[in-house]
Amino acid sequence: MNRRKVLGAAVGASFLSGCVADPLFSFAWTEEVQLHDGRIILVRVKRRYRRLGLLILRKRHEPVRFLSTEISFDAGVPIGFFSHVFESHVVVTIEHVNEKWFLILEQRYGAIYEKTPAGLKEKWGEAEDWYGHKFLRIDAAGLVPAPPSEFGGEYLKPNMLMDNADTDVLAELDNGFLSLKRKQELVNGYPLNPLENSIKRRGLPPASS
Repeated sequence: MNRRKVLGAAVGASFLSGCVADPLFSFAWTEEVQLHDGRIILVRVKRRYRRLGLLILRKRHEPVRFLSTEISFDAGVPIGFFSHVFESHVVVTIEHVNEKWFLILEQRYGAIYEKTPAGLKEKWGEAEDWYGHKFLRIDAAGLVPAPPSEFGGEYLKPNMLMDNADTDVLAELDNGFLSLKRKQELVNGYPLNPLENSIKRRGLPPASS
């Protein structure tokens, strides 16, 4: 075989083996989460993503698509250890109110549907506001959609790390520990739109600026 062709094939194979990335990747960390009464719980968080391009190019941030959030924590008696994967949703709040555990999800991209005896229904219930928030109660039997009134307005503030940083910053958290202090630094350094301050109830769409 021509030496030039052999060299070219070797270089090409080296390029492909070194530069083609797995399209799926994830980051996981243990996060301090402060409840409304001051208690702090530890939550294991895992975020999954998909690269929209396969080649890793230096000095270039690849676009990625968020896929899911998985959370795990000790909910105590009678629930025990709780773990669940929420496709296309970010978990923005975990709260314990009136001896009940609640979650607030924020939808990303399109809705996820599941088959039920009554037909197709949106998974984890319908959004309660224009930002795609869904309210759930954790029961021993599983997750149950809950009206926001069960929370009380003072408990609607997010206490989980949301989309407050790019994936390259989140990579620094992988297999690490996210303290309350570091989380606040990320919130301050990567501010969101007004929904980082409060969660809106169902009503009129936000006014355009």
